[in-house]
Amino acid sequence: MENAYTKTNEDVLRHFEVSESDGLSQDQVKRAKKRPVWLLFVARCLNIYLLIYFYLFMYFFAGTY
Repeated sequence: MENAYTKTNEDVLRHFEVSESDGLSQDQVKRAKKRPVWLLFVARCLNIYLLIYFYLFMYFFAGTY
């Protein structure tokens, strides 16, 4: 979910198809566990790499940061 901090509680619960009182079902937990953790790690590293690249580009080539 992008920009989760801008969403209301109801929007987040609706997005993840859960209720505040029940939480995730067993089926939802099993599906979530099947996602490869390394893929999340690679995505996070790529975001950090792009931020550093942009900062260095602005510092060295544009003269601002």
